[in-house]
Amino acid sequence: MTFLLAVVVFLAHWWVVGSTVWGDGRFYYAYVRSLVIDGNLNFTNEMKHWGESMVLTKTGMVANKYALGPAIFWLPGFLIAHLIVRGDGYSQFYQLVVGLSSVFWGILGLWFCWRTACFYFSEKNALLATFSIWLATNLFFYTAVDPINSHAVSFFVASVVACLALGKNLGQSGKLGILRVAIGVLGMIRPQDLIFTLPIGVYLLKKKINFIKIINFIIFITLNFYSMVNFLLINP
Repeated sequence: MTFLLAVVVFLAHWWVVGSTVWGDGRFYYAYVRSLVIDGNLNFTNEMKHWGESMVLTKTGMVANKYALGPAIFWLPGFLIAHLIVRGDGYSQFYQLVVGLSSVFWGILGLWFCWRTACFYFSEKNALLATFSIWLATNLFFYTAVDPINSHAVSFFVASVVACLALGKNLGQSGKLGILRVAIGVLGMIRPQDLIFTLPIGVYLLKKKINFIKIINFIIFITLNFYSMVNFLLINP
């Protein structure tokens, strides 16, 4: 039901506006389009197509300060669209398929959010809280109106991180490893979101989990935080 509502809103907005890629979404979309259509990461033609100004790096390539992560989640949908239409990657069909895939990731993030709340509250209350958060915050905008951006997939991965960290039996073999991978992916989508993983390290210190595992995990978070700071300093 939630997914269908988001899809209807997304399609209605596209019908009125006539496009699904604008603003920062152009830079995120450039990754998946350039990789599949051009087979490279030279964004010259993408920036010309969108009418964006171009800043060159020291190597003479067009700079793109936005993260690669969202393109990884959009890649399956983009490939399916390309197999069907064999176009240039800019057409409305590509945009719609990528947008719908991003809606899917965002709504799946809501499910993980609900699942996490169920660890502490009844399913009914968890559902009410999750649905209220979706409708009462800008999350609705980024999952239903402007999904071709980093926020929908970032929310999905952040919800997975929260579900793993706050769930039961985190100390079991492999779960901390999966949590590390999820945090790494979160950093690939929006490096600044790594700041939300710092409280997780504090939380885990209070749980009865193997001390060595916790130390390794905190070191991992610290390194990710260091990477985030460097990214923000390089890309103000």
